[in-house]
Amino acid sequence: MTTYVGMQDLSKRTLQLRFDNAIATFEERRGYRPILVAVNEEQASEITAPADIELVGLRNVAANTFYLAKRDER
Repeated sequence: MTTYVGMQDLSKRTLQLRFDNAIATFEERRGYRPILVAVNEEQASEITAPADIELVGLRNVAANTFYLAKRDER
């Protein structure tokens, strides 16, 4: 089972900077880095994810929204 935390950033910053900020905020609040981030499929090509994070572009994710997750090991 995978649990996602959604974050939306409508600021004027670059998409890459908003992505990096979402990861940092998730890590600060949760105490660990996400291993998966789902984004809008049209915006996915504008983002470079770190090697330890899987980036997935999905049609049903709204623009400027990030769904960050850590897979459950059960």
